[in-house]
Amino acid sequence: MRVGRGTSKCSSRLERYSFELLRTVTGFMISCHGFAKIFGVLGPKADLASQIGIGGILEFVLGMMVFLGIGERLAAFLLSGEMAVAYFQFHWRLDLTSYRFLPMVNHGEVCVLYSFVFLAIASRGAERPLHRALPRLLERRRRTPLHRGDRQALARDGLRTFD
Repeated sequence: MRVGRGTSKCSSRLERYSFELLRTVTGFMISCHGFAKIFGVLGPKADLASQIGIGGILEFVLGMMVFLGIGERLAAFLLSGEMAVAYFQFHWRLDLTSYRFLPMVNHGEVCVLYSFVFLAIASRGAERPLHRALPRLLERRRRTPLHRGDRQALARDGLRTFD
């Protein structure tokens, strides 16, 4: 099957936007986990000097960095390692009996997925970081001139335009 010329450009753009969406949503979700551990939302508050408390701080801060696209490669790499440690230390516990090493048995699926998603983010990075894309988007909206129909509608309502 032959692919047309426009298809690769469209799929490349779709791939870029879907990866950025994956990065921002994953960063936001892991920062929510960290927020819950630090402030005791939806569960007990973790002692900040404990390993779970330090993990919560890392998840919140590094998750926000991934979400905003600020140093997202290093932050995602560290979060990938943290999720691997969480899986091996808290879920699997290096127990080789009774299939405890399987993520379905030890309930470590989320840790494994987070670890590999953050590894993918660390290897690719952010193409359009949110902290750089939002000001450009807002500036572009301010500069967009009014179309003729918009001007006529505003004039009909008795409002003036200044462009």
